[in-house]
Parts: sequence; structure tokens; C-alpha cells
Amino acid sequence: MSSERRSTFIRYELLTCLGIVALFSIASNGSLITSGHLASALMTPGGDVAEQVWCLAWLPHALFHGINPFYSDALFAGSGGFNLMANTSLFFPAVVLMPFTVLGGPILALNIGILLTPVVCAWPMYRLARRFTPSFSLATMATLLWVLSPYAVANLASGHFHQTVTFFPPVVVLLALDLVQHRRSPLATGIWGALAVVAQFFTGSELLAMTAMEFALGLIAIAIWKRTFLLTHWRDGVKALSVAGSIGLAVLWYPLYVALFGARHTTGSPWGDVYDYGITLKSIVSAPWGLGQGARITQWAGFNNGAVEPISYLGWGLIMAAVATAIFCFRQAKVRALTFAAVVTLVAAFGVTVQYESGSTPISSWAPWRLVQNLPIFEQLIPSRLTQFFGFAVVLLALLGAETARQRFAGTQRVVRLSLAFLALSVVCVPQIIAANAPYPSSVVRGAGEPPFFRDFAYNHGPHARLLVLPDPISGLGNQSAPLTYQALADFSYSLIDGYFLVPTTHSAASAFRIPPSGASGLLRSFISPVSVTPLSPRQRQLIADLIIRRHVTTVALSPILDQQSLAVAEVTAIMGSRPHVIWGTLWWNIHPSLHPLDISMNAVSRCATESAGLTSEATAACVLKAAHRVQDTTQR
Repeated sequence: MSSERRSTFIRYELLTCLGIVALFSIASNGSLITSGHLASALMTPGGDVAEQVWCLAWLPHALFHGINPFYSDALFAGSGGFNLMANTSLFFPAVVLMPFTVLGGPILALNIGILLTPVVCAWPMYRLARRFTPSFSLATMATLLWVLSPYAVANLASGHFHQTVTFFPPVVVLLALDLVQHRRSPLATGIWGALAVVAQFFTGSELLAMTAMEFALGLIAIAIWKRTFLLTHWRDGVKALSVAGSIGLAVLWYPLYVALFGARHTTGSPWGDVYDYGITLKSIVSAPWGLGQGARITQWAGFNNGAVEPISYLGWGLIMAAVATAIFCFRQAKVRALTFAAVVTLVAAFGVTVQYESGSTPISSWAPWRLVQNLPIFEQLIPSRLTQFFGFAVVLLALLGAETARQRFAGTQRVVRLSLAFLALSVVCVPQIIAANAPYPSSVVRGAGEPPFFRDFAYNHGPHARLLVLPDPISGLGNQSAPLTYQALADFSYSLIDGYFLVPTTHSAASAFRIPPSGASGLLRSFISPVSVTPLSPRQRQLIADLIIRRHVTTVALSPILDQQSLAVAEVTAIMGSRPHVIWGTLWWNIHPSLHPLDISMNAVSRCATESAGLTSEATAACVLKAAHRVQDTTQR
């Protein structure tokens, strides 16, 4: 076959692979696509999804209005706003999806992104897989196992769209192979590498840092087993890294400065010690509960009840294929390097302890992650997310093993080869397909999911409107962070007093998620939740009222909660000191500069909540106001 015909054939194969991935992606989200609500229904109802919607909407808004996109006071208004570079800003996906955002809104952009991301990320993975095997079938299967892995699906179900954008690791390996195989010059490699680094930085810097760690592991493996190879190519490698570093630094110096030293940046671990406990041994081969086809099939595959983020599942078939490759093909340099990277990454992914399953007695109360958990950069990482790279190495090991087996059985009868190939693919892929079939398609549409209050407020608020929502809603377009979605849909026509991003806590640069704020800010966050209410003293009500005035809040809204609704209405009415307006279960007050809480005791507020339980919110508010008037009359006498 001539080189021109071969090149055309490879392009057709690539398009075929991308088409297969697209069909899988569409099939996984078919219910929402057929519903016709791509612009109003979230493809995933995960608790963090509103943050993703907000980021996709913010960048076009900032650019069109001449606002610095790295900072925003649309959230945390009155307290300094927040630093987008200290968070996952999604700037690169926002740029790519900007036409959809402008034409159809951020929900459409997110849903289109969810559908197209596997296809886009499949391109570099397929190109990489073809470097390991000439077989179209094997390369396509490896691509599917990467871009539609349980890791990606589980993160999508959690609302972590940025964790499903997986182009960067295959691109890094491809560029390295191009350099050592002299397919690309050090200059070209460095330029493409810099572009990839910039794109990944503006998608999620966590994956960028983890990829750098994996790249270092690869260099260590080469230094151990292929020292001559390293000595042969180190000059080209240094040139390429110098070009990539120079261009990357020229583009990223200001965003990096903002992230590390800019206003409202955070330091230390964002979440505290809770995420230092990584994956469990069982979760690697036991299908996470709730993925794929539901209880019946996950019971057949085995399930894990305890995982908070069930992202580590690979299945017995894929693990055994990788182990067999590591044992029988260890003489191959690629196998040795991938095995080394996989083992070290797996050990790191366990976090600070090694457990068989969540909640069980640790196999070891000490794990190597303890050595680095407090070091710069490492303290920002969640070790369980390293399983993405463990899965990457396992998929490539299985691919190398399959290619070795294909060559070994090349002389056997066609029927035997096809039977063995079908059996091997079934063992490796069926558990993955079962567990990673689909995220959770949402049937919530804008008309049903967006409370009437937010729709009305978006078009009927005054100038410089600042909204305080108590508490964060328990349902809607983005669950507890739903107000961010509603604000994005309203094109940021009003500001929110709170938010769902990393900000520094009171009098410190530590994350407010790790160290809750003190004073009135902490009280405002803690006294009411979607499921409970803490009674306030008159002094505490005054502190909250002073904060509302200090942050120039124009409207306070109280969303329905699951329990103690009457106590919530009573307490907020006591803070506001006036009768609320009501729109379909949401109570709201317009704030005046002369705001004064009611001088009423905790017992009196609780008594009104108890007496009006089961009645309307208006009845509860009327009871509190009446009790306050009685206290006032008694005082005057």
C-alpha cells in the first residue's frame, strides 16, 4: 500500500473510531437528548454542577463587559468577591463552548460539552494507541476504555465536568514518543507541549500537576532500565522542555501570580484531611453502587457501599490483563515503565492509609502519601484522583498485552483467533461497560427546576441587587449550589452574597471549606441548613442583621427546607423584623438600611414555630411579629 493510500486509510480509521465514541456518548445520554431540553435540563444533577455552569457563563460575560475574568464579585459580594484562579475556572472549555453559551445559554454549553468531550479526547488517545498496535479494533477498544471509563462517568455524575476532559495525558505521551522517534523537532514538540499545558491549566490545574508527577515517574523508570536511551535523547528533551517552559511561563505568569499571590487566594489544603484518605483495594475491582444499569447489574458485578467518589473501578478483567502483561512481557521497555508508573501511582492513590474497603480496619495505618501530604502542590491534590493515571497505565498495559497475543496467534486459524479475541474483549470490557454505561440523566427542566422566585427576581430587581439565599436549596438545577445556576441564567444581573467556590476564611488565607469562617459570616452559614435550624439569641440576630447591612444586601430569600421549616421561617422573620413576601414556597424580604431584628427571646421564637407547625409560612411569620409586639407593649408599660 502506498504511503498516500495508507495515510488516507488511517484517517478513515480515526474518523470511524471517533464516530464509535460519539455513538457511545449519545447512547449514554439518550434520555435527555430525546427530551428536547438540552438548553434547560442538566445532563447531570451532581452537587457541583452549578459551579461548572457558572464558569462556562462567566468568561463570555466578563469578556463582553470588559471585566477582569480572573476575579469576580458576582459571588461573595460585599466580602471581596473571589479568585477564579484559586479555583477550577474551566476557561479553556468555556472558550471552546462559547458559541453555544452565547446562542443557547450555559446549560446548553455544558450539555454539549459533556457529549463532545469523549469524542475530542478520543483523538489523541486513539493516535497513541496506534503507536502501540496496528490493530484498529484494539486501538478503538483502548480509546473507549479511557474516554468513557468509570472514573470519567463517576465524576460526571458528581458534576465534575473538568475531570472528564482527559486529553492531556495521551498528548504528553504522544509528544514524548514523537520526540524520541524523530517525528517532530524539539522546537515543534516544545511549542505543542506549551499549548497543551496552557489548555490543561485553564481546564484544571490539578490534572496538570498530577501529569507532571507521572512524567517524572516515567523518567525515573527510563533512568533505571534504559539509561543508554536517556543519555541518547536527553539533549532533545531539555530543548523541548525549555521551549515549552518558556512559552508556558510567558502565557501563564499572570494567572499563576493571581492564583498564588493575588487577592482572595487560598493556601494549604483546600478541604483538610478528609480527602487524604484515598481509594480502597476493593473499589478497584468492585463496581461502584449506582453506576451503569443500576442495582441488579452492579450486584452481579459486585458493589461498594462506602465510597464517596466511586472513581477507582477498573474490574477484574482489565486488572488481570494488565498483570499478565507485566509478568509475561516485562522484557519490553514500555511494559516496565508502565508497570513502574502504575504501581507507584496505585500506592499514592491509597492516601494516608491502606484499606480493603471503606469503613474496615486499615491494612496499614501508614502509607507513603503521608510523606508528601503537607508539601506544596501535593497538599492541593486529592490522592484518590490519581486512579485516573493508574487506569491510564492499566489500559496501555492491557493494550500491549493484547498486541503481543495478537502477534503470537497470527499463524492460527481465523476462527480460533476471532474466538480468543472475543473472549478476551468480553472479559476486559463487559464489566467496564456495565459500570460506566451512563451518568444520571436528569429529567429536571428549567420550568420545573428553577423556582418561580428566581425567575421573577431575575427580571424584577432593582439596580445593584444583592441576593442572600437562606439556606442553599436542596433541589433544582445544581442541588445545593443551584443559585449559581440561576444567576448564570440571569446573565449575572444580580450578585450573590455567598457562593460555592474556594475563598479564604476569616482573618486567614486558609480555605473556608477547611476552616469555617468565624463571627457573623460563620453564624450566617451555620445557623440554618437544608435539614435543620439552630435557634438564635437576640445578639446573634443582631450580628447577622449588621452583616446584611454591611454587605449591602437588597433582598433575602428563604428556600423551603426538609425539616423545621416553621422554625426557619420564625428565625428569619425575627432577623428581618417584617412580614415576608411569598412566591410558591419561597419567602423573601426587601432590605432597608434601617433593618432592626425583633427584640424577642429564643423561647418565644421556638414557641411560635411549634404552634404554627403544619400551618402556612405566613401564619408562622404573623405569630413571631405578634409576639414581638406584645414584648414591645410590655416594655413600654
